[in-house]
Amino acid sequence: KAAFIPRSVRLEVASLGKLPDAPIKKTVEAVVLLADISGFTALGEKLANEHGDSEGAEKFAEQVSEAISALVNVAHRYEGEVAKIAGDCLICTFEILPEDDDDGGQAAFERGKTCSLEMLHQIKATNEFGDFVVSPVMTADI
Repeated sequence: KAAFIPRSVRLEVASLGKLPDAPIKKTVEAVVLLADISGFTALGEKLANEHGDSEGAEKFAEQVSEAISALVNVAHRYEGEVAKIAGDCLICTFEILPEDDDDGGQAAFERGKTCSLEMLHQIKATNEFGDFVVSPVMTADI
């Protein structure tokens, strides 16, 4: 069974050469993107009806995993962090980076916005039957 480990945690483990002492607390200024994937329930029901419960569940897990992986990769391309996957929602952050020249978070907001648009396109390309839709919600109150 695969588990999701945020990129920042993987990088921290790689730099320390061991698991960090828990709990870890890091305060950052960031823009938050909630990328909610709609269509999970309908797809699960459709696949169960078409293939039976067992095979339908396997096909469902494959499609969901592929969709989430594709969206995580998109977030990483825009220097985003998928902090958590909460059911069918990816919680992404876009930190204000030193090279953003203290623009009040505008560059982070633009990265998140551009990422959300690419996520919309990516989910359509990944899911050939159009069962999933991404509904992005962003907050820039940092």
